[in-house]
Amino acid sequence: MHLYRQLKKILGADSVTDQLLSRHANSRDAGFYRLLPQVVVTPRDETEVQRLLQFANAEKTPIVFRAGGTSLSGQAISDSILVRVDQHWRSHEIGEKAETIRLQAGVVGSWANLYLAPHQRMIGPDPGSINAALIAGIVGNNASGITSGTEFDSYHTLDSIRVILPSGFTLDTSQPDAEAKLKYSEPAIYKTLIQIREEILTSPELIALIERKFGIKNTMGYCLNSFLDFQSPAAILAHLMVGSEGTLGFISEVCLKTREVYREKATALLLFPSLETAVANVLPLKACEPAALELLDETALKAIRGIPGVPAHLQETLPMGCAALLVEFQARSVRKLREKTRSAMDLLREQTLLEEPTFQEKAEARDTLWKVRRELGPLHAGRRPSGTSIISEDICFQLKDLAAATRDLKELLNAFDYRDAIVFGHAGDGNLHFKLSIDFDQSGARERYRAFMEQLSDLVAVRYQGSLKAEHGTGRNMAPYLEKEWGKAAVDIMRRIKAVVDPQGIMNPGVIFNDDPLIHLRNIKPIPQVDTRIDACIECGLCEPFCPSHDLTLSPRERISVLREIQQLAEGSHHDQNSAHRIQQEFRYAGVETCARDGLCELACPVDVNTGDMMKAYHASLRNRASRSVALWAARHFRWLTSGLRAVLRIARPISTVLEGQSIRRLSRLVHRISFGLVPSWSQYMPGATSTLMKLENASPDLIYLPSCLSRTLAGSLDEGADDLPAILAEILEKGGLDAAYPESVETLCCGLAFHSKGFPDAAVQAATRVVEHLWEVSEQGRIPIVMDTTPCSRFMQEYDKILSGVIAAKLKQLDIRDIIEFLHDSVLPKLELTKVAGEAVLHPTCSTEGLDLSDKMLAIAEQCAESVVIPNHSACCGFAGDRGLLVPELTDAATILESREIADLKGDAGFYSTSRTCEIGMGQATGQQYRSLLYLVHRALQ
Repeated sequence: MHLYRQLKKILGADSVTDQLLSRHANSRDAGFYRLLPQVVVTPRDETEVQRLLQFANAEKTPIVFRAGGTSLSGQAISDSILVRVDQHWRSHEIGEKAETIRLQAGVVGSWANLYLAPHQRMIGPDPGSINAALIAGIVGNNASGITSGTEFDSYHTLDSIRVILPSGFTLDTSQPDAEAKLKYSEPAIYKTLIQIREEILTSPELIALIERKFGIKNTMGYCLNSFLDFQSPAAILAHLMVGSEGTLGFISEVCLKTREVYREKATALLLFPSLETAVANVLPLKACEPAALELLDETALKAIRGIPGVPAHLQETLPMGCAALLVEFQARSVRKLREKTRSAMDLLREQTLLEEPTFQEKAEARDTLWKVRRELGPLHAGRRPSGTSIISEDICFQLKDLAAATRDLKELLNAFDYRDAIVFGHAGDGNLHFKLSIDFDQSGARERYRAFMEQLSDLVAVRYQGSLKAEHGTGRNMAPYLEKEWGKAAVDIMRRIKAVVDPQGIMNPGVIFNDDPLIHLRNIKPIPQVDTRIDACIECGLCEPFCPSHDLTLSPRERISVLREIQQLAEGSHHDQNSAHRIQQEFRYAGVETCARDGLCELACPVDVNTGDMMKAYHASLRNRASRSVALWAARHFRWLTSGLRAVLRIARPISTVLEGQSIRRLSRLVHRISFGLVPSWSQYMPGATSTLMKLENASPDLIYLPSCLSRTLAGSLDEGADDLPAILAEILEKGGLDAAYPESVETLCCGLAFHSKGFPDAAVQAATRVVEHLWEVSEQGRIPIVMDTTPCSRFMQEYDKILSGVIAAKLKQLDIRDIIEFLHDSVLPKLELTKVAGEAVLHPTCSTEGLDLSDKMLAIAEQCAESVVIPNHSACCGFAGDRGLLVPELTDAATILESREIADLKGDAGFYSTSRTCEIGMGQATGQQYRSLLYLVHRALQ
């Protein structure tokens, strides 16, 4: 491709690709539009961005910068050059007293809050997508959120900005000479901004319009309030960049003012007999200064029924037409908090509510109430009919109009038969969200949506003079209605800003400004049905920061997007069998081989899609009959398999100690590449073989100890002479006065996880069946608890019900299977006398630790055993994934890059610990530190 060849010369092959799979993976974002880029660029620094922009300017080639891809209105897609900034742009710097924080474009919003947490501070914007949205996108869309209002949105918390304009000029408003540099390097921009400001200040009509529009939340068009709020062109331009959706330049770095995190909080769910009475109470409650005031209509309340943890009274039949307000107060002290809640209660006593309100102050109770709000959008999306698109809109009204406007919105949705729509949102800001599902392939669906949007824009922008976009940005979906909301004079000013800053019109064309009145109906992305395991995916991208392969190949969202693209190419309107076949070939490595299949994507997914399970099934479909037969034989003769592995380790480990660590790693990776991945790479952190399993026999045991095949095969430490894990645990149990026994024929048992992960489900079922039969007998039909020392194996065993059925499944239900973390914390440590190990212990919770919700208990164990304990902010899946780290070593390299950087700055003088031998190998490989089981820390504290 001509464009690819040109960019390759300018940027190098590592920063640009025209690979068909990559292009299709990036053709979609969280919204409901699709455009296929010609090339995908991943710039490493500002120099590459400048070269890229200068090329695009010279060639008049459109360019779109994509951050987290969580935007909902079509801002992050392109049919030309798509630039991803989710890699290489992740540095941060906390200012004095943590009152500011400097962030590069690729920092995830929630990461910023992690960095600020020790200082009891947070950034102002708090969008629902904060766990995936990047700072460049948060600022570029002027994000706010539940507790942000307008006071803490991106615009009002911007301290300074570093932005690269289409010409390549870099404006850094943190520098004292920013004004002079702008005037000298971009005189046309400087002069035009001064002229526009003067025009606005001499027009009472424009001043009144701008003040009214930005008196409430508004992300339609550009932030014209910057001309009223600031005098200098540099400051004006900096704030015009906020909410500009990538149409004016690339935001490479921002410095944001932070806000205090209040320790004391109280939350209540107020149930009203009607939507009208609920909304009527918004303005009075607003006077009590709540931190959050959320509205949920009757449809929303019904939608959340059945969710585990939802308050019991919401599971019951609710009166027709009812609604709720979720209100939270925050304060520095309990006294001040109680003052606020008392004022609210005094107000509410005069109102008619369906039940007596109760303000919850305990975190667990408050979290349960917020679950009602958080689950709304995802639940609606997850229950939508397959193949439908999710439309997520947000509008804003003045609070005085909210009651009438809410009623009119509900009537409009019903008039167009969008009866599945839910209405909720930040009522305290006059900001309503609504979600509906539409099958755009149905006859008349697009015309009906067009008519609905026309009437919606009349309702919001004309009748109530509100905002058609309060938080989500103009994008493509609202571009046709920009002038209806703002009027010709204001839009002309916006177009002049665009023309002088981006004279070639290369920056995100079609977004915010679009002369096509039907652009919001074009390029709708197809949602073909692919597999019931992934069809619920709404492509929101919340999974991406948690995926170990995201920086290497594909994220879970992208895997699903690619599968949908393949389906559409093979059978749909984009029919192209040749391209579908090519993508399938590329997908085997990018989609299947580099997927860690750790299940973290399900934890992050709002609709509980486990892409890892899908990739396991995909992998299994690629297995031939011969390999399946070998796997079944191995499951039946597992003792031979472990004996063979021990023999290999006894030979390989001495050789690796003779050779220099890095030398053997380079040599093994060379052999790995030459063999096309068939020969595993070697890690200098691969331990030797275990010794013979010690005897552990008790006639009346307190527990059955099932050491994993990893614990029985791989030595627990690289230190020669160190005891293996089973011996360490046996000594800990003895000190705790607990008697343990192994299952009969323990050497023949494997939980089956290895077979399941490798794409051999039949062998996994066979291994699991054997384990359950043995454990059922030795545990006296479940009377005696069973303890597993490797957390991934524990989790797999606790989820056996997914693969077992019949009599075996019935026996499984009687078993009490516990992970070593849970058992140590609950049953062993209270019986031990411990002396804290001097220094700092560093923990790496495995994916399964997160999946079993045991990270807090792991931390509690370590805190009883070491003077100080650290879990790195970026502790995540190491990507080793059983043997992935040996077969696809680049996966572990990519997965651990952020965590390993943190660890390099930690002392770790009390050791490094996890609860999976392979994860410990992977973390050693990534960080240069020797990781051991957490049991070794407990054992040290016993000495």
